[in-house]
Amino acid sequence: MTANAGARTTDGVGSSRSLGSTCRRTRLRAVAFALLPLVLLGAAIVSDLPICPTKVAFGVPCPGCGLTRATLALLQGDWAAWWRMHPFAIVFAPLVAWWLVRSVLEAGGWLRSARDPLAAIPSWIWMGLVVAFVGFWIARLAGLFGGHPDPVDPASGLYGRLLGWLFGR
Repeated sequence: MTANAGARTTDGVGSSRSLGSTCRRTRLRAVAFALLPLVLLGAAIVSDLPICPTKVAFGVPCPGCGLTRATLALLQGDWAAWWRMHPFAIVFAPLVAWWLVRSVLEAGGWLRSARDPLAAIPSWIWMGLVVAFVGFWIARLAGLFGGHPDPVDPASGLYGRLLGWLFGR
C-alpha cells in the first residue's frame, strides 16, 4: 500500500497524505482551541457583554469582578483606575496571561507541562493568595476599601428578577 512507510499513508481509497502535514494540522487545531478563551474574552470586552456570570445571575459582583477592567487600566497606565477596580489585577493579570500562553505553547508542542515554573510555588502561597482575594472581596462588599466598584443589587440579577416575577414584587 505504501512505498515509504514512514513518509506517507493511504486512507484506503487510494489517496495518500503526508504524515507531517497531518501532524501540523493537528497542532494548528490544538493551538486554535487553546486560543479560544482569549478570543471569546476579547469579543466579550469589545462588544461590552457582561462576562461575570455571578453578577448576571445573582446581581452581586464575584471576587474577580473588576479584574478585566483593572488589567486594561494597568495596560493603559491608569494607576488610580487599576486600584479602584481591583488591586489584585497586578497579581492575577500575569498569572492569567501565563496560563493562556502556556496552554498555547503546550498545544503547539513547544512546552511540556512538566516544565511549568508556577508548579514550584508552594501550595501555602496559593492558598494565602486565595484567602486574601476572597477576604478582600468580602471587605469591599462590606464597604471597606472604598466599597465595590460595581453596584450590589440582588434584585437586578436573573434570580432576583425571577423571584420578583414569581412573588409579584
